[in-house]
This record gives sequence, C-alpha cells and structure tokens, in this order.
Amino acid sequence: MKKVMTLLCLSTWLFGFSLETLQSKFYTDVIEKNIYKHHFQSFLQKECTITDEFCIDKTIQRLKTWESTQDNRYLQYRLNERSQEILLTPLQVQKIKNQILKLVQTKNITTSQYITFINLQLQRLSITFYDASNKEVYIIGTDLISTGNMEKEKEVKKGEDHYLKTPSGIFKNLKGWRSDGEFNPVKKTLGYGQKGRFVFYFGRQPSVRYNTFDKNNNKISNPLDYKLIKDDLEFAMHSHESTKKMGQPHSHGCIRITHELNLFLDEELILHANNLKNGRWMNLSKAPEDYKNKSYSGQYLLVVDKI
Repeated sequence: MKKVMTLLCLSTWLFGFSLETLQSKFYTDVIEKNIYKHHFQSFLQKECTITDEFCIDKTIQRLKTWESTQDNRYLQYRLNERSQEILLTPLQVQKIKNQILKLVQTKNITTSQYITFINLQLQRLSITFYDASNKEVYIIGTDLISTGNMEKEKEVKKGEDHYLKTPSGIFKNLKGWRSDGEFNPVKKTLGYGQKGRFVFYFGRQPSVRYNTFDKNNNKISNPLDYKLIKDDLEFAMHSHESTKKMGQPHSHGCIRITHELNLFLDEELILHANNLKNGRWMNLSKAPEDYKNKSYSGQYLLVVDKI
C-alpha cells in the first residue's frame, strides 16, 4: 500500500491532472459514498430523492461533520472492512501492471489513457491509467464486482435465462446505452441500476455454461450428468441493485457493479473513447456532465480469470 501511494504522489500533475486527487475522488465517490448511503439510507431518503446525486453528496458531506458520525464505531468498522476487501498487495499491483503493459503491447497503444482491469477470481475491478510518456501504469482505484455464476444453472427452469461464465480476454466498449431504470417487482431488483446509469456493452462474446436439460428438455436430476457446452453472451457491464452482495459471483455472465462505480466510470470517461469524436459526445444517450473538461478516455476492458 505504501508503495502504491508513493507512486501516486510522485505522479501528481504529470498529466495535466492529479492522479493522487483522482484516487482520492475514487475512494470518496465510489467506496465511501456507497457505505454512507447504506448506513444512512433512511435519513438520505428523507433529505433527497433517489436520483439527486448533488443532494446526496452534499448531505453526506454534512453528515461527516456530525460528532455522532465521527464517533460511530460501526460505520468506521464498515469503512475499514471495505478498505481491507479492496486492498491490493504490492505483488498484486505489480501483476496488474504487467497485464496492462502486455495489453498495451498487443494493441500497440501509443497514447496515455485509462484501462480497466478485472480479476474474476477475486471479484475485483481496478481502474488503471497508462502513461505513454514513461510507459508506466498507475492504479486509480479498486472496487468489488459480481460476475457470472455457472453453478446457478442448476436452478434454471425451462425458458429462463442461463448462467454463463464471464468471458476473459480483451474487450472494447462498443458505445453502450443508458438504463431505463426498470424495477423487477418479483426479484425486487434494479437489474441495470437506476434510470440513466450507463450500460457498457462489449458485444456478443463466446462463453460456456452447463447444460442441465436432456434432449427432451427435462431437467437433469443428477448434477454429475451436467455437460459443459458453448454458448454466446451479450456481454455488458452495468449497475445492479439488489440484496446480492458484491464481491461474489451472482450474475448471468455480465459484470455487475455498484451505482457509485458506474457513475465514476461514466463521468470520468474511463471507457467512453468510442463515444467521443473530436471532443464531441456521439452516443444517442445523454452525455456525462462536464465531459468536455475530461481527458484520457479509454476503451479497453481486460478480464482475467486470476493473476
């Protein structure tokens, strides 16, 4: 951790913006905000509408000044717990950097940009910044995610969506769209997050899943008789709100992320290179706020099974 912070401090203002400031913003806007929203859910619902991010941010800042908040041991425990869950060891940091540098070489990347990294084994997403001037990689921040759980295929009934493995490899965000915020009253979930959250789309990708039905479309009773088969997945990364915990695989194959991480990826243009042309927003959906004052938009997502 000390090594990571040293690198970030040395890199301050090398790129026309402060990496140290951006890392701090990531922690505040993604990690801390998520914990505060859950801890003070009832209070925030009274003060703000669910979609008023400005009000939520201001109210959280006000809460932080309260002595009762500062003395709240459970809140501090939750913040420390999350920090430990996303903590990268020096070895993990170096392995991520090596993977990113391999991608840079494979794709012949010559400009500084964000590159997003996912470790399926640890269920973590890390935002990195590649500096083309010194060929160095910096970690902006890491958060918990939820990816495909093939074991849930045993629960699937005829006609229901299958559970596929989240594909690994190098992917480009192919523009994408914004969520309509549809609520599932049966599962009590916002499958694609609140209205307006961005759905990063990586195209139709090959994957695998278990076949749990026989040739007559009857459910196979013995899991030992399941067979692994090829299937395709409309691969996306999107916000998801339900009782399912991040940091564990629960999805049908897509990448589920928190509302707060989705906002950060969207507003900081982490994966929006293909949505921009000559500094103009080209996607049919609404542009992120203040996007014209942001630089170094990326497009690549690197997914590995483990490091």
